[in-house]
Amino acid sequence: MDRLNAIIKEHYSHEVKEADRGYENEHDYSLDFECTKKLVHEIYKHRDEVLMVLTKSQGSTMENVMDRLVDQMDEHNAFLYVRQCVRQMMFHGRQKVVHWMSHSQVDMFIFMVTH
Repeated sequence: MDRLNAIIKEHYSHEVKEADRGYENEHDYSLDFECTKKLVHEIYKHRDEVLMVLTKSQGSTMENVMDRLVDQMDEHNAFLYVRQCVRQMMFHGRQKVVHWMSHSQVDMFIFMVTH
């Protein structure tokens, strides 16, 4: 899980730099695809361990790892969402939508591994 977290943090740092420079509208989606490729590779490289965390972790220290990942994504997605809304002078009060997006992203990987 540490390796997955490192990949995500590296990707987030690039997106934060883009946002700080005001380049959100010129986002390089190839970096998103590369990050996804790295995540999928790591997940399948350690598929048995990931499946154990996803399906058998109740009562262990890993029980809330997916919730923590969603929280991490929420924080980052909210940052990008608010930054984009401010730049476009839009209302930014839809935190539930951001939370749903974060769950959708995490759930996509969970579905991929468990099916």
